[in-house]
Amino acid sequence: MGKTLDERLSIRFASAEAAGSCLVPLDETERRALLRRKRASGNGGEVNGGTGGGKGSILSPHPGLFARETWWNGLNPLERHIALLRGLHCVHPNWVFAAFSAAALLGLDVSYGLLENVCIAVKPGSYTKDEGSLRRIVVRTGRTTKIEGIPVTHPLQTLLDCACLADFPNALAMLDSGLRDLKMYDESIKIYVQMNGRGRKGIAKARLAIQHMSGKSANGGESKARAVMIEEGFMLPEQQVELTDPVEPWRTFIVDFLWRLPDGTLVAGEHDGREKMENPEMLNGKTTAEAFRDERERESHLTARGLRVLRFTPEQVRRREEFVRLLEAFEIPRVRKPIAWR
Repeated sequence: MGKTLDERLSIRFASAEAAGSCLVPLDETERRALLRRKRASGNGGEVNGGTGGGKGSILSPHPGLFARETWWNGLNPLERHIALLRGLHCVHPNWVFAAFSAAALLGLDVSYGLLENVCIAVKPGSYTKDEGSLRRIVVRTGRTTKIEGIPVTHPLQTLLDCACLADFPNALAMLDSGLRDLKMYDESIKIYVQMNGRGRKGIAKARLAIQHMSGKSANGGESKARAVMIEEGFMLPEQQVELTDPVEPWRTFIVDFLWRLPDGTLVAGEHDGREKMENPEMLNGKTTAEAFRDERERESHLTARGLRVLRFTPEQVRRREEFVRLLEAFEIPRVRKPIAWR
């Protein structure tokens, strides 16, 4: 006896979810069946969409693509975006994803807020109007690469597009990520932008970000903090500086930032992202409570060296005025005028 349609859809959803992709209907019959179940879900009803005969609602995060609500809601925005791209590749295998979508597939440090639209590359002179959540990006060069078999713009082109399109903190975060995560060469990025960036909207901002990019930033949070310092004209710190523990001289610490002020004062800057206390890989077998204890001990040892410790969170960096006040309170000097982007 053949499987019912609900049973087949349950198997198909499970297979798509295992691949990290939205479900693409195989034919018109399946598409209509999924739309009926989506409408039933939207009216508050439940459909047989769960693995092993469980109940669950169906949604369509993009026209022609479907997902079970329980699975979709368990994904973060980056995972959702990549699931869309995998599904769209099945429908449009010749599409080349660009800008922030390419950055997501390449593994660059791209902020969730930049992933609201799917970006595809189009040639100069092509139709460029955005449609719904689909954004068309004009790309003059034809170099591409493939991630999981999915075509994306070349990493150098992707960084150029992202640096021009994003705000300065996000531009710097992605450029830093290119150096750190993709092991790209800074000279290659500079030469590529010099050759292909002339006359582009946002190129002045992109060039300033390229001037300050650094593979020493451990994460996007540190990059964005540096970006705010640059925009606000503050003295920039050294990055990832190793210091000897004065209490236990056989040990060393690495601080995220270190300012050496004109009067000889040393200020250590520490980025307190949640990941340090929540990511199992970074906890390295410790509990969150043990990690907090170690941080307090580490800070007490730093202050024993005579350092002042400036701790800040990603939220404080986003609340720019609060971060500026914090830098001023620690007497970090301004060495240039703030930048006013036009």
